[in-house]
Amino acid sequence: MVYSDGAPLRLADCRLLAPQGSALIVCRRASQLELQDCQLVAWASAVCVEIGEAARIDVSLRGSTLDVRDPTGAALAVWAPEVRRSVVRLHLVGNTVQAGRVAALARLGGGVEVEAQENTFAFREALLSFVQLPAGLDWRQVVQWRGRNNGFHAPAADWLQSEGNPLPVRGLEAWRTLGNVQEQGSRELTSLPADLSAPAQVR
Repeated sequence: MVYSDGAPLRLADCRLLAPQGSALIVCRRASQLELQDCQLVAWASAVCVEIGEAARIDVSLRGSTLDVRDPTGAALAVWAPEVRRSVVRLHLVGNTVQAGRVAALARLGGGVEVEAQENTFAFREALLSFVQLPAGLDWRQVVQWRGRNNGFHAPAADWLQSEGNPLPVRGLEAWRTLGNVQEQGSRELTSLPADLSAPAQVR
């Protein structure tokens, strides 16, 4: 639906509703992507970001709702065609996300810095998934997560996935014990928020 190649992309107050579609927003080889107050409904991969040659990539999602219907689909997919040393910064503030996986990360060797505040994350398979990290690197050496006042709904899911396999991290307390994770004032939710429980109206 929205495709950008080589240029920063900013979307505000948009509604992209395609319950059977995928890759609603594709941003390739850009240094910046920003979504503000948007609503996205997709079958898989609502937002796709391909890393190019930039040394730093900033992805900002604020006040937006991402609803991905595929039980294994990712709300946000960030990848490189080959292993890159670019630093990826994810700024997630005030969003409501329901997906199989909140973020799927592939071939990112330069580090991923996540700032997550005041979000609601509902996931069926994993909060974060990783594939094809550089040889010798553990995901904890790549990702730094700083979270505050988030809500998590994942009653039957492990929170991490590596190379398609679940990692034994389940529940907020286990998440907080990880050395590369800071999570303050957050909570586990026993039910989905009302705006995710009701189906979006597609016009």
